[in-house]
Amino acid sequence: MHVPHEFQARDVSQAHAAIDEVRFATLYTSTPGAQASHLPLLLDRRRGRFGSLVGHLARRNPQWRSLTPETEVLAVFVGPSAYISPTWYETRPRVPTWNYVAVHARCIPTLVVERTALRNMVLELSGAMEQPDTEWRADPDYVESLLDGIVGFQLEIMRLDAQFRLSQQNGAADRRRVHAALETGGPGQRMVAGLMERYGVDSPSGN
Repeated sequence: MHVPHEFQARDVSQAHAAIDEVRFATLYTSTPGAQASHLPLLLDRRRGRFGSLVGHLARRNPQWRSLTPETEVLAVFVGPSAYISPTWYETRPRVPTWNYVAVHARCIPTLVVERTALRNMVLELSGAMEQPDTEWRADPDYVESLLDGIVGFQLEIMRLDAQFRLSQQNGAADRRRVHAALETGGPGQRMVAGLMERYGVDSPSGN
């Protein structure tokens, strides 16, 4: 992914935070043919220099056969995004653009086939996705009945590219105007306004 300097993540922890927030990824493999699957992935910061991603595929999905240690795979996380109208800027002339957050993780895969490890992986993934106050609890027998139908994997991240395109290329006045317009828009637009605040690009006060 081409990432202009002004849109690069500050550090690995910022890219990790975006992965934790998005969690739903597109997993691409290129051999024996180009394939892609959409699935949740859990970040494990303890494994590898840049962490690892944990997930599973349906056994009937042939893509799992491409997950070999000899093959690099790409996991793409795309967060909230919003159209930015030229009419929101104070400076002229301007053109339309788009604000968004995206993280590309290039990884080396390892399959997880041992049953206890696979069971623990499924329980950890579902537990992480549920809200802390959830009343749902995994039924052990039901989980056990599903294990034959899935293949687990761990993806050791070898390279992280994160793009936080959140109006950094603009002056403070234009950033404030973009933030204000997004904050009064629809749910997706308000999420992008929140990203501008959360990742230090701007705030309602313009600081």
